[in-house]
Amino acid sequence: MDSITNTNAFEVQIKRRMMDIAEETYLVVTHHKIGKTSLAPFARMQDFNVLLTDKGADPKSVEYYRQKGIRVLLC
Repeated sequence: MDSITNTNAFEVQIKRRMMDIAEETYLVVTHHKIGKTSLAPFARMQDFNVLLTDKGADPKSVEYYRQKGIRVLLC
């Protein structure tokens, strides 16, 4: 639930580098991807300042991330 992954292993290094130099980090995903894993991990949920997802997100997941100090925005 806290591991962020990507299906393209070649993009992982680029995404990690962008996160390393960013002042703030945003994770933008549909609720379908929350809790799912893929081939190549590149970050932890705690590495993000903001999670932006749709209103279909599970309220328990939203609360879990908010308790971890992550700002969750539903649209």
